[in-house]
Amino acid sequence: MPIVRVEIWEGRDDATKEALIKNVADAVAKTLGILIEHVTVILQEFPKKHWGIGGVPASKKFPEK
Repeated sequence: MPIVRVEIWEGRDDATKEALIKNVADAVAKTLGILIEHVTVILQEFPKKHWGIGGVPASKKFPEK
């Protein structure tokens, strides 16, 4: 049973996160030729201030609009 971990910035709505989980599970199941029921997707959200890109917090590189 594959386990896929997806780490994203927080702030997306539940419908978007549900679609992401389904689409990732679909892709893994199709690629590996297994049932989608055998795929686990773990979605973890982080605030931008806890995510660094090039040594800079993402909250500074990508400020909220």
